Amino acid sequence: MFWIQLELTTQPEHCNHLEQLLLSEGACSVTFLNGTHQSIYEASTGCHDYWDVTIVHGLFEQTLDTQSLTQTIQETGLTRWQLQSIKKVQDQCWETVWKHDFHPLCFSNRLWVYPSWCKPPTTGLLLKLDPGLGFGTGTHPTTATCIEWLIEQNLAGKTVIDYGCGSGILALSAILLGAEHVFGTDIDEQALAISRQNALNNQISTNQISFVSIDQLPMKPVDIVIANILSEPLKKLAPRLTQLVKNKGYLVLSGLLEDQIDSVITAYQMDFEFENPVYYDEWIRLTAIKRDPYESF
Repeated sequence: MFWIQLELTTQPEHCNHLEQLLLSEGACSVTFLNGTHQSIYEASTGCHDYWDVTIVHGLFEQTLDTQSLTQTIQETGLTRWQLQSIKKVQDQCWETVWKHDFHPLCFSNRLWVYPSWCKPPTTGLLLKLDPGLGFGTGTHPTTATCIEWLIEQNLAGKTVIDYGCGSGILALSAILLGAEHVFGTDIDEQALAISRQNALNNQISTNQISFVSIDQLPMKPVDIVIANILSEPLKKLAPRLTQLVKNKGYLVLSGLLEDQIDSVITAYQMDFEFENPVYYDEWIRLTAIKRDPYESF
C-alpha cells in the first residue's frame, strides 16, 4: 500500500488556510517543515509560529484524484502557495513516526494530556491519550482552545456531546473535569474505536461516557455541544446541532478561520446568542447560548 504526498511551499500567514484546504479535500494528515535554516527559539503565548518559508506536506489515500486536487489548489492559492511535487509514499507505521514529537501537554495548569509511552506527570488531572490514526492530540490550536473552554466551566451535573470526537480527547477531558455524562460521536468508525480504547485506558466506564454513531445520539437535548470540525460541515450541520442543545445550553464551535466567522454565525443566529469570538493564533472558537423561546434573552 502507498499514500499520495503533496508538497507545497507557503508563507506563515497562509499556513492555517492551506491546512484547512488540504483537510477539507480529504488529507489524512498535514505536516509543516522548515523550508530554510531559520530557527524559532520561542513562540508567542497562545500562538504557533511558522518559518518564513514553510514546507507543507499533505498525505492522501492512494485513490486521490490528483488532477482535480491540483486544480483546486492552484485556483484557490493564487500567489499564496505553490505546489512543488506529488509523489507516492510507501506505507509505514505512522503512529510510531510521530511518537517522537508527541510529549505531555498541560492546559491551564490543571489538565495534563500525555501518551502511554511517556512517564505521567505527578500533579493535576491526568489524561492518557494514544491518538492512533484518530485526529486530536491537543497539539492543534482548535483542540487546545476547546479544552481551555471546558476547564473554565462548572461541568458538574452536565451532559456534553463531542460532535466529531476523533481520538476522544474533548469527551474524555470533559469527564475528568466533572461532567456527569458525555457522548462522543464521529462518522469514522476507527475514531470511535480509538476513543473507546482511550476511555478504557483511563478507567472511564460506559456509565460515564458513550462513544456512539451519529444516529445513536440521545434524542433529549443536552447542556453542551462541542463541534471541533471545519466551517463547511458546521454550516451544513446547523439544524442537527441546534436540535442537540437544550434551551440556555452552550454550543461551542471550533476549526474556523477569521473570514469564516460571519457565515457560520449566520447559520445559527436564529436560535443562538453568540459571545465574542476567541482567537487562538489564526484559529477561532465561537461560543453561543441557545435562546429560550419562552423567555426574553
